[in-house]
Amino acid sequence: DSTVMDPNMSQGSGGVDGNKGLIKTWKDLDMYVGYFGGKQYCTICANFRHKGKSQVRCHIEGVHFKGLFTHSCKYCAEVFHSKISLYNHMKKSECKLNSSVVGLE
Repeated sequence: DSTVMDPNMSQGSGGVDGNKGLIKTWKDLDMYVGYFGGKQYCTICANFRHKGKSQVRCHIEGVHFKGLFTHSCKYCAEVFHSKISLYNHMKKSECKLNSSVVGLE
């Protein structure tokens, strides 16, 4: 396919909001993942490319479908609206350390 932008994402067609009903699971985001030149990319904006599909999915969820899914920290139960937010919380947080110290792990 020579086009990069998804025609369903154009302004006036409801944009991403018009397609949120199509996304029920994390893997449904794959409909917006393209492949070119050895890398996966976001077909919505074409501004994000990565060799790994999961990173492209995180971009799509966090930028284009923010709040569609929720992700909870298994140590403190704080809720995040994107996987990358949960990842950043876990990376910086002492939740894991604190839960293992008190025997919650």
